[in-house]
Amino acid sequence: MYHEVILDNVGKVQRPPKWTIHDNGQEIVQTVNGNPGLLLSDTRFGYVDYSGTFFISDTKDDDFAGIVFGFQSNRHFYVCSWKKKTQSYNLPGDLPYPRSVARQGINLMAIDSSTGPGESLRDALWETGNTINQTHVLWYDPGPQWVPGVAYRWRLLHNPDSGRIHVRWYQGRNLLSDSGNIIDKRYRGGRLGMYVFSQEAVYYSKLYAGSPEVTDYALSFNGIDDYADLGALSDILGGSSSITVAAWVWITGANGRIICDLPSITFGDKGPDLKFLEQSSDDEEDWKLLNKKTPSGATGPSADHSTGSGYYAYLEASGIR
Repeated sequence: MYHEVILDNVGKVQRPPKWTIHDNGQEIVQTVNGNPGLLLSDTRFGYVDYSGTFFISDTKDDDFAGIVFGFQSNRHFYVCSWKKKTQSYNLPGDLPYPRSVARQGINLMAIDSSTGPGESLRDALWETGNTINQTHVLWYDPGPQWVPGVAYRWRLLHNPDSGRIHVRWYQGRNLLSDSGNIIDKRYRGGRLGMYVFSQEAVYYSKLYAGSPEVTDYALSFNGIDDYADLGALSDILGGSSSITVAAWVWITGANGRIICDLPSITFGDKGPDLKFLEQSSDDEEDWKLLNKKTPSGATGPSADHSTGSGYYAYLEASGIR
């Protein structure tokens, strides 16, 4: 069901983590103050909704615990970790390079390591910042400290197709930290798990991972009396707070037109792929017509989508919290 990945099998500063699994995976405990390590599920996910609860019973230490997702290998994965207090890494004082500094707060990183497990990756994981050939910070919240004995809940949504990553941390019903929508397309899904670094007595429970339903629709209009009213995005979203809609519209005729509950918009008469619509980030009724080419020529009129001539417009919409 789970297997361990040690991220520093060279350094002797600390021991490797020790994981114990209870009740068929319903509770997982990490008991050692040790080097960085992961405990991963065997299942690979694409689009995933990953949630769970963790608390730390240790009252003396102040280091890292968190989650991992999009795991491809011990060189390539995402990690979201929480550090209680700012601290330099405990290394000898005669180093030829500065010590890594871990800063208080929650940190979302893409691991893209040229070396894999070892001292270089270990030091980069401790650093709250980018490290060349090792780590890339995608988001950082410097505010919250974790408190011993207090249970926290996370919820992660990762859609590899769009690259959207959204992670939230709660205490009870209170939202403590929210990454918002982060776009990163490095890793197209992967395995999930737990992460610790130099922190003992970490308890994980109520783990859930599932794939949200994805539905595609195809519509055809005659341009005279057909239309589609999607309503408010908040009605579509329900309990979720974000959605991304992307569609290719094949517009026939020399001057294809689109009506989007605003003044009619012409997509140009001199050539295809000239413009596309983009929804405002703070007003779901505000659309802008951008004078840019569509994102990829492979999906425009040059691709063999159908016979005949036509114009293509790319529309993108994102939900509002």
